[in-house]
Amino acid sequence: MRARELGIAIGDGETGARNAISDVAGVRVGHSTLIEGDDVRTGVTVIVPPETPLFAGCHRLNGNGELTGLEWVRESGLLTTPVGITNTFSVGVVRDAIAARSSDDDAWSLPVVGETFDGFLNDIRAQRVTAAHVEAAFADASPDVAEGNVGGGTGMVMFGGYAGEVGAHHITLRNIVLRPKVGDTPTHGHAVYFSWAVGGAHDITLDNMTVDDPNGWVTAAWHFYHSDATNQNAWNVTIRNSKAIGTNQAVMLWDATLHDIVIEDTTFTGAKQFAIRYEEAAAARRVTLRRVTSTGSGDRGFFSYSGANPPGVTFIESSLN
Repeated sequence: MRARELGIAIGDGETGARNAISDVAGVRVGHSTLIEGDDVRTGVTVIVPPETPLFAGCHRLNGNGELTGLEWVRESGLLTTPVGITNTFSVGVVRDAIAARSSDDDAWSLPVVGETFDGFLNDIRAQRVTAAHVEAAFADASPDVAEGNVGGGTGMVMFGGYAGEVGAHHITLRNIVLRPKVGDTPTHGHAVYFSWAVGGAHDITLDNMTVDDPNGWVTAAWHFYHSDATNQNAWNVTIRNSKAIGTNQAVMLWDATLHDIVIEDTTFTGAKQFAIRYEEAAAARRVTLRRVTSTGSGDRGFFSYSGANPPGVTFIESSLN
């Protein structure tokens, strides 16, 4: 299932026919997936351009991550081979296999191969990837791109819910109902968690979203967190036509630096602690509450503030208790 099928739209533009990299004419993607027993979850992905060489460039957003062949890309401005993706400990194998299949008398081969760390689900030190898996990925290459736990992404993990990753300029979550899975032990996680360590999103919009938590197991319906105040954060956050029911906090900002927060036509019901919690180094230029109704907030009150950067808060046609 794709994000758009859940009402999550990323970006302002229209997608291509496939909504994939293969919407670029002639580009094909192939995967080879290794799943064995309880400790093998890895693979190889290749991105095959229609021809080489072709113009190329690179940009480093986060310095931690291996990508071979970049010095030649920087020097020449050219990509001379397909691009490979595999686990951190198998980058060399995939690089060598791509070089071998490209090393005729007329080819210049410094392959670009990137890493994914799948060591939480995969016995990465066993180095199960071989040249045969690279060849299988090339044989699988097609304009129809398989997604999910396949190829080089087989063993990847992320937050156990919706996560806005760095680099997207506009993120929209729309028409979603979230209820915590009731188990034996409360997890006290977040329904929607935006976290960025580098980069940032210019605009985040949550529209017609309901977080229904009658047991009070969710720490925050919408949590915005940033772990490095030296980097750019989101500019604007808008929450509209939404409901938070029974969560400990409806909106939590922790270390997040935002320009404007607008909450409108939204209700907070039965927050166990605060409807809005604003902690640590969180900073916002403006907070606007327009037609916001809050009922049954916990004994700590509607709004909690702790930090050195108090926001300017404007209440418009709102009822808070």
